[in-house]
Amino acid sequence: MKSVMNIADLVLPSTYNFYHDTIPQEARLIFQPLAQLQARVRDILKEYESPILIDVIFLANYMMTTLNTKTTPLMKMLTGMELLLEKLDEWQSYASKKLNSCHDEINSLKMLIIRYRKIQILSWRNLLNHKRVKMIREDFPNCLRLIHTVER
Repeated sequence: MKSVMNIADLVLPSTYNFYHDTIPQEARLIFQPLAQLQARVRDILKEYESPILIDVIFLANYMMTTLNTKTTPLMKMLTGMELLLEKLDEWQSYASKKLNSCHDEINSLKMLIIRYRKIQILSWRNLLNHKRVKMIREDFPNCLRLIHTVER
């Protein structure tokens, strides 16, 4: 798990926007924890019927089948994982710690969520720089008018 937590080797392009862009190698990290979660939840569903777990299976299936690593922004993947985590936390409040817990799968999801949040924080510098350049570009004509008006 330490390798998932370490983002020191990650280099973001200067134009990267966490909310709109993807990093395919990062997006691929989501599939193994989701597959493990699905397997565990299916095992639990064999013995216990639960609408919460059915929702978990639905969300995990949706994420694995519709999220494309080349086009889906990491923010969308992060949102999906956080929804899954909410459902799993609700299930854990009912689950027996030994018999029908998803503790290990939840920890894997949490580690990936933390990694994506770190990437989000790293991308803020790019986002702020993009906004600054955009504002300068948009405000430049107004500044010229103001200077011209003041000079008169």
